[in-house]
Amino acid sequence: MTDNATIREKGRAVVLAALMVFSVVAMSAAFAGGAAAAQDSYGDDGDVNDGNTQLNNSDRLFQGQVGYVLNDSVGVSTDLSNASTVELHDEDGNWVRDLDVKKAGADHDFVAEDELYIEVSTEILDGSSYNVTDEDEVNVQFDVSTHTLTSEFTDDSVTNANSGTSTELSIDSERSGITTEVSAEGLDHKDLWSIFGDGSTLDDGNVTAAEGVAYVDAEEDSIVLEGREDFNADFDGIEAGEYEFTASVTDTTAEDTATIQVSEIDEDYYFSNVESVSEGEIAEITLGLEGADTASVVLGEDDTFAAAVTVNDVSGDEITLEYNTYNNEWDIADDDSDAYLTNEKTNDALDNGNDSLPAWNWDLTLGQGLDTQNFTLNEEHDRDVLTVSDYAGVGDTTSYTAPADAGIHGDYEAYDEATVTETDTFAVEDGIVVALEDFGADGAVAANGSDLLDKEGVNIDVAEQTSGPINNAENWSTNAGDLDAELITTDLDSYDGDLLVTLDPAGNASFAADQSYDVTVTIDAETSSFMDADEDDDYEQEFEISFEDRELSWDEIDSLPAEDGATASGTTTVAPGTDLSANADSPSDEGGFVDYTSAVVNDDYTFDAEFDLAGETPGVHFDLTANEDTSVASPADAAVLEDVQLTAADEPEPETDVDVSAEYDSPITTEESTDISAVVTNNGDTAQTVDVELTFNGETYTEEGVEVGANSSETVTLTTVNGEDLDASDYDLTISVSNENVDASADGTLTVEDASENGAENGAENGDENGAENGDENGTENGNENGAENGNENGDENGNENGNENGGEDDGEDDGTPGFGIAVALVAMLAAAMLALRRQN
Repeated sequence: MTDNATIREKGRAVVLAALMVFSVVAMSAAFAGGAAAAQDSYGDDGDVNDGNTQLNNSDRLFQGQVGYVLNDSVGVSTDLSNASTVELHDEDGNWVRDLDVKKAGADHDFVAEDELYIEVSTEILDGSSYNVTDEDEVNVQFDVSTHTLTSEFTDDSVTNANSGTSTELSIDSERSGITTEVSAEGLDHKDLWSIFGDGSTLDDGNVTAAEGVAYVDAEEDSIVLEGREDFNADFDGIEAGEYEFTASVTDTTAEDTATIQVSEIDEDYYFSNVESVSEGEIAEITLGLEGADTASVVLGEDDTFAAAVTVNDVSGDEITLEYNTYNNEWDIADDDSDAYLTNEKTNDALDNGNDSLPAWNWDLTLGQGLDTQNFTLNEEHDRDVLTVSDYAGVGDTTSYTAPADAGIHGDYEAYDEATVTETDTFAVEDGIVVALEDFGADGAVAANGSDLLDKEGVNIDVAEQTSGPINNAENWSTNAGDLDAELITTDLDSYDGDLLVTLDPAGNASFAADQSYDVTVTIDAETSSFMDADEDDDYEQEFEISFEDRELSWDEIDSLPAEDGATASGTTTVAPGTDLSANADSPSDEGGFVDYTSAVVNDDYTFDAEFDLAGETPGVHFDLTANEDTSVASPADAAVLEDVQLTAADEPEPETDVDVSAEYDSPITTEESTDISAVVTNNGDTAQTVDVELTFNGETYTEEGVEVGANSSETVTLTTVNGEDLDASDYDLTISVSNENVDASADGTLTVEDASENGAENGAENGDENGAENGDENGTENGNENGAENGNENGDENGNENGNENGGEDDGEDDGTPGFGIAVALVAMLAAAMLALRRQN
């Protein structure tokens, strides 16, 4: 009979076979995994304080430590085997607990095998004194102290990538020599080593060598830090979240926590600013970085010209790079930055005859992951353009002089501190500067320094115009090497766009007085990095300079006053800024004095020497002498002015302080008048006689010779203004006081109002008020007394009388209701109507 297995049976067989294979593989993996089980600790646990210590009489333990009373402990008489019941007493002798005498086994952490010991745990003991005693064999007194622990992160939050990942964990305690176990939920021992370790691989050797780390416990997922320190903590790569770190002193109960927030960060890169430049200049390219401290920049493209760089360790949100278009090199603008550059590279594709970047709009890309072979970025975040324009060319060429003693030849600092004056006429031996204005190309200056003139084909030629009857004129040039010329703007600190070249006045070129020279400055188009020899002509500028002897002379004067600050002036040919010395010397048979002073040559080649001649006798004579205060080979001859007379010092003008103010009534009416007076106040210590003048309404009024004593005032009435002579209006007025030392004035405005308008207004108001009041009062009173008829009569009479009388008193006019106030008129009308009605009846 044939056995035909069903599909289900076949399937079951296959499954069982698979299970068997899987079981074998799983068992093999288990054995392999067990063989390769991870370490449970790293470092030397002997570097960790465990709190176990031998306890002797008078010792101190910290709460949490364990003390062991041994046979050789101070306080044990003979042997612990002789001890009876051992008790722990507090400082007052009260029983705390019984203690056991034990024998140590082979696996005891502290006590040797078979040795007797008494274990005293302090974990629940407070900070006071205790005694281990059986009152016979054992008597060990000791103190228990407590100490605190503080742990705190310097920052509340960090990021888990780039520059914001680092902070410090500060651990402190009043107790020294501590070791502190640190752990945090959600972090294993590898995370903790990543945070507090030195960045090396986790192994015994690296943990032992790591500064501040004593031990890593893989079983407890903790790390032990050594000492009271600020421990660097770097959370780079740690999962985002809030972590509470527990710090526990390993041998006591002291403990604290510290919390920190670890955040994810979104990286972003952008061009904050790209400076447009001309050929040969240095462009500043400012990068913005968010959540990153490293970025790469690519300029151009690999199929044309490309340059790339990576900037690292950027602190902050921005960094400015410098790109030198002259030699295509990168730099960091801030010399104090800790950032640094790597991957600086070009593809050497320029074919313009030099390395200078030609005029063009050059693409810029910014991001991460630089491929230096293809000049591309794995992650592009932003793009921009560096615009390089054509070289603008050199401006004018000018010449300057400086004092001979300034020592500017070949020394920019000396030049920068010296007085420098533009001129084409020089005193022999004074400093000479030739300036190529607006040369630009600061990148060429930075790259070439003192070699710039040669590198860029700059030549200075000096030719003597005439040389005697045969005219053997000499010629010197920088190209020939016989003109002592030095470029002093050799770095960016000294360069502001103008090339400065000094000529040595004592060099090969024999610059002579009363001689002129033609100076020609050229730039060779074929040599220049910025000029096209096929399209551009050589740059050429020509000018003339001349030289004269060093000379000093005094201006002709006959006298100087006997005062401090007496000034004599002169002229010179030496450079402005040159120091001079001068003296005024009177022989013994005259004034018998000498006064020394100094002077400096002004920008207009003059000098002013101030002497202190105060106290000398007027009428005597003296000589003035001026000399150069320099160490030149051929200084100017001394300037001497003889037989100057000393005159009496000018009397100082008295100090004056006079004020004036206008005094008058304003406003006035066309029926009123007012005086206009001047109040003259003398605030000085000397009496003054002044003229006082008033200008008003086209008229001038003057009072001359008004005497005002020192520190006093006078009032002078200058005119009386009658309102009836003027129209209602505003009238400006000015009062001034003066003498040879005084000039003061005061302005004002007089307002004149129309009297008729004021009278009508006041009369109507007062007439109405008083007429109504008196009319009502008298009319009513008399009406009641005499009847309607007499009331009418008396009301009318008294109303008119009182209304007119009171109105006239207020205004002088009657502008109200004639004879009556309104109330009186109404009463009278009512009375008349009633009377008529009664008669009719």
